[in-house]
Amino acid sequence: MFDFSSWRVRTRLTVGFGVVCVLLVVSVLMGLMAMGRIGTNLQSVVSDHLPRIVASANVLTQTDAIAVALRNMMLNPDAADRERQVQVISQSRQEITKQLDALNKTLTDPKVHALLQKVQEQRALYLAGQEELLGLIKSDQTDQSRDYLANKLRPVLASYKTAIGTLVEYEKNAIVQAGTDAQQTANSARTTLLGLGIAALLLAAALGWLTTRSLVRELGGEPRTAADVARAVAGGDFTQPIAVKDGDTTSLMAQLAAMKDGLA
Repeated sequence: MFDFSSWRVRTRLTVGFGVVCVLLVVSVLMGLMAMGRIGTNLQSVVSDHLPRIVASANVLTQTDAIAVALRNMMLNPDAADRERQVQVISQSRQEITKQLDALNKTLTDPKVHALLQKVQEQRALYLAGQEELLGLIKSDQTDQSRDYLANKLRPVLASYKTAIGTLVEYEKNAIVQAGTDAQQTANSARTTLLGLGIAALLLAAALGWLTTRSLVRELGGEPRTAADVARAVAGGDFTQPIAVKDGDTTSLMAQLAAMKDGLA
């Protein structure tokens, strides 16, 4: 059977303090681990998901600029204006290529890579449609270019934008999930740390009570009282009463009382 009173005082205090320290260290480590997981989630939002959404938004903006330039070319037959619109289309294409290439270099998630591949496939179809429409516009085939834009190129553009929108939606969901995971980690860490803190306090209180109880039992009274009695006996005063609990024959106070009686 466990006998706490059989331990040396130094051992009792060391074990009690050591256990509390271990719980505190565990609490700190668990808090650091939780902070690390939250930091990872935030890092994924800032470094991965949000930049992809921004890049996708830029692609959509440049795609709209191309669509507007194509309509302007159909509406205005002026050669100088058409040349300006061609330059706008060229610049927008370059920017789109730049954004898509940057996205492709940073991808590690197979799901995102597949979505980006779908975007690039739809873009290739839209580029081919742009070239065909440009040929019709430059050859002044007004009716044919309008019919091609309305019935053939617009559905391709819609599919292209849908693919981009799917990628953006995936990244938005990933941000929401990262935020949810961070919140769950924070809640779990808070609950765990509170539990460990309460356990440490209760354990410290229990160990303190056991240590005090065993010491008082071994002394037979308060340490100051035992010291006063020992000092009086050492000084030859055998008249001072010594309070000993009933049945106590082993404590320091009991031994002092026996010694006093024997000397008296």
